[in-house]
Amino acid sequence: MRTNALNLTIRFFINAAAFSYWLAHPDAATHAIGSVGIPANFSLEPGHATAAMFGLSGDSLMDWAAAKIPFLQK
Repeated sequence: MRTNALNLTIRFFINAAAFSYWLAHPDAATHAIGSVGIPANFSLEPGHATAAMFGLSGDSLMDWAAAKIPFLQK
């Protein structure tokens, strides 16, 4: 735990902030993709299964980003 404390703290903060934003604005993806010109409904209500998938995909994205940031590679 001590070795990965910084990495875990950053992951927790970013995932918690993104999940909190998703809870407040479940149709954010629809607006973001709609601004590009693709008319589709990507609204997804938060639930147990969607929260689990959000956590898994958020953690995978953090792994990818951590591989690109030198001080997180230790």
